[in-house]
Amino acid sequence: MKKVGIFLFIILILSGIATWFLILNINYYATINLFGYKLENISVGALTLVSFIGGGILIWFISFIAQSVDVVSLKKEIDNLKKELSKKDEEIKKQKENLSKETPSNENK
Repeated sequence: MKKVGIFLFIILILSGIATWFLILNINYYATINLFGYKLENISVGALTLVSFIGGGILIWFISFIAQSVDVVSLKKEIDNLKKELSKKDEEIKKQKENLSKETPSNENK
């Protein structure tokens, strides 16, 4: 999880720098095509701001998915450990039963 967090932080820093460079062009206008819907005369600064916010939301979403994957893997690991412990407990109970069965026969001799 730490590697993902560092990677996402670097992406955020780089997108912030790119945003700063694009804001220098705030007096310019652009036309964009968003999934077939044409938007004309949109300020480059507004596009930059929306892109930066969208990137932050995307980074948050990716980190949430990475954390949930870690949680799922930890739950699986805990379940496996519980199964191993229950098997060991059963083995210990069987060994105790075997020892208790063997000790009375030794006392009779």
